[in-house]
Amino acid sequence: MVPTSRARLRPPPFPACLAPTAVAAAVALAALTAACGGDDGGGDIDARTDATVAVDAAVDGAATHPDLPETLPSPLPSGPVALKVATFNAGLVQLVKAGPQRIAPIQAALAGLDADLICLQELYTQYTDPAVFAEALAATFPYAWYETSVVNPLGNGLAILSKRPLYRGRHLRYVMNDSNNVVDRAVIAATVVDAAGGYHAHVLCTHIQAGLDGAGVTRRQAQLAELGAFVTAQGYAGAPAILLGDFNAGPDPDPGDDECSDDSNCAPTCLGADTASYAAMATTYGWDDPASALFSACTSCRDQFVQMATLNLFPCEPSQRIDHCFTRNLAGAAVTAITRELDDPVSISGAGGTAMWLSDHYAVRCVID
Repeated sequence: MVPTSRARLRPPPFPACLAPTAVAAAVALAALTAACGGDDGGGDIDARTDATVAVDAAVDGAATHPDLPETLPSPLPSGPVALKVATFNAGLVQLVKAGPQRIAPIQAALAGLDADLICLQELYTQYTDPAVFAEALAATFPYAWYETSVVNPLGNGLAILSKRPLYRGRHLRYVMNDSNNVVDRAVIAATVVDAAGGYHAHVLCTHIQAGLDGAGVTRRQAQLAELGAFVTAQGYAGAPAILLGDFNAGPDPDPGDDECSDDSNCAPTCLGADTASYAAMATTYGWDDPASALFSACTSCRDQFVQMATLNLFPCEPSQRIDHCFTRNLAGAAVTAITRELDDPVSISGAGGTAMWLSDHYAVRCVID
């Protein structure tokens, strides 16, 4: 359950690099490029892909995460999964317009979303944190899992919110981490058990490195390898499992269009999407992408993310489908519908300008039955 006390989880003061002055803000925004999209600046690549993977967050009632039950129910219901899940990158960071002002509208929209479980990304400590955000939605989603211990200043920004009971919370901070040491790249996981529905499933929520340059792709592929090791170590590979999140890899729904033609620094067809990392999710790591047959729209769309940016740091990125609902071993069930959600225009004025959407990503909702 969500802890009742949040006093210690007040967002900390901005680090010096994030002080709200014009010069410092520009420096902070540049440093955060890899956290939100665009090229990651070509920083040095840490090649420690053979490092030991630490697979467990301590499940000890610590203040950094909810104290989920460690022991699964016995007998564990193992029928076909019947669950509506969603993934949404909330973009609550200084690079995206009107961050503080978008929090309440986002929470209201999530509360009204027809989903049993949501994976959230970018609930960064700059404006909120996963625990504070989860508490605000506890009336709708009474179960939550997150890990708010911080190595880099903005944390990992991840949360799983659920209407169904959660067990056995897990967390992995990737060894190959953020190239700018600003956010913590990680995966969190928990097991959802619905006794009345007669099923259980392991649910994972992640946010993988951004950047379409070679350095971004190399770092992203190393994180996917760590994710694969985590899945195996936790016993998720041969069990009902759902993997949600922002992978910063996936197809460009219309790769031959000229959406970048208005920027003289870009080729008319923009940079190429990272389809190699996306393909590896199936060919190397064993995940199914039901959207490949059911859904083809962009989830990070150029007209959206360019308008939402406080600085135009990634002018040549195309519209992409990078927010995914991967599945495996659903015990006879299947994903029967996928829809793009939270895509209605808004007008929210605040820090950095007026936001015309709730985030610089849209939500993706998957129906499993």
